[in-house]
Amino acid sequence: HGIRPRFRGGSGGLRQLAGASLPTGIANFFSLALGRLDAVILSLMTNSATVGLYGGAYRIFEATLIVNSGFGLAIFPLLSRLQRGSASLRNVFELSCKAVCLVTAPLTGALIFFGGPILRITLGADFDSAATAMAILAGATFLYGLFSVAALTIAGQDRQGTFPWIAGVALALNVGINVALIPSQGIEGAAIAMTAAQALATALLLRE
Repeated sequence: HGIRPRFRGGSGGLRQLAGASLPTGIANFFSLALGRLDAVILSLMTNSATVGLYGGAYRIFEATLIVNSGFGLAIFPLLSRLQRGSASLRNVFELSCKAVCLVTAPLTGALIFFGGPILRITLGADFDSAATAMAILAGATFLYGLFSVAALTIAGQDRQGTFPWIAGVALALNVGINVALIPSQGIEGAAIAMTAAQALATALLLRE
């Protein structure tokens, strides 16, 4: 196509690139921490067996996020082309939220009502006691669909500057609930912390 990349680059546009990508990078760091701190806090406050049980439930929950992420990425090109504040953007956003709920509702129901059998089939009978934690995490599965649509809509409109503080607030809530509930509730407390943090992040993004 006649494109000839230069071997010698310049710094032009680097500041603009950093300014546009830094908020998303910070938010991604917080999001990764949100998904891993539960296990770290559990390991500090309980024992390895408890961490293993929670890890099993979390792996099943994490697998459902692929569906939500895939749906969000599929609609992102359309969301990014629509004018900010337009009726078309509102209509597409509302339709996308409804569609992703239709996708995630069966997954949520499966985790709530069939968490025990799913854990038994995939990981073994030793993980039966993690079924309650999985049922709690099912709430985060449903919320993550709305979260992904809202986040990609905001990113498509070049408003990702709100991401770091939303992710930071959700992370702080997650840590606080973990510390408060894990001593008495164990893995169920960690699951409550994750779901509550996801609910807060989703609510804040939808508000934007």
